[in-house]
Amino acid sequence: MQRNSGKLSALRLALAIDVAIYHVCLISGVRPSWLTPFLVPTLAVQIFFVLSGYLIFVSLARTNGLWDYLQRRMMRIYPAYLLVVAASGAVFSPTASNWLSYVAWNAVFLNFVAPGDVGGFAINGSLWTIKVEVAFYIVAPGLFAAAMRYGAMRVLGAAIVGSLLYRAAMHDSLLAHQFPGQLCLFAAGGLIHFYGYRFVSILAAMPQLRMPRRDLSYGIYLVHFPIAHVFRSFGVIAIPLTLLASIAVASFLARLPTSSL
Repeated sequence: MQRNSGKLSALRLALAIDVAIYHVCLISGVRPSWLTPFLVPTLAVQIFFVLSGYLIFVSLARTNGLWDYLQRRMMRIYPAYLLVVAASGAVFSPTASNWLSYVAWNAVFLNFVAPGDVGGFAINGSLWTIKVEVAFYIVAPGLFAAAMRYGAMRVLGAAIVGSLLYRAAMHDSLLAHQFPGQLCLFAAGGLIHFYGYRFVSILAAMPQLRMPRRDLSYGIYLVHFPIAHVFRSFGVIAIPLTLLASIAVASFLARLPTSSL
């Protein structure tokens, strides 16, 4: 797994950049025609969820207990998440009470209660996926234990079917894309952990990539949306500039105390 981590990091970085460019184009209202075929944000997020399911099950397989697992998960996402929420809220909230409400609700991953708004867009439209991730973190230990006891194909297959039925029952509404509806993707990642020998062999066959020591994909995913708002407020529409600023801030966030998985 360790020798494949650089390859997975490269894939996650490419996905984060794809989502970031799409959102910059959305906020600025400018999308170069040559970029359109490369912008697949929905697919990118779905692949993120599958990879997350795979990596979480890898983490559970080598964890030292439930408390160790929960600590690692929260240290992986929460320090950077809370800092970005507080800072972006401070920049864009018109009053202190609005800032407090925005930070408080987002701090407990209920961003839909007080999403905040800048020029018709949420302060940070990427945050909805973080609560979906956290929901999976909560149920993953139970799924993993059940898969180990009753069989991964049986348990995770049932989770996929249940998730797809939930999506169908919600008729593709906003609720259909929240956690129960996304569980099928995480469970698919779990199946890759148990049965994806071909996936691992493909990774092993790929050339080793030189990646930054710290994973920047999560930081870029967190900060690009508010950074795009800042540039737009100054009348600056520059995709490369927004990406460079996002990478710089992500490099700072990557230095916060985190777990590697």
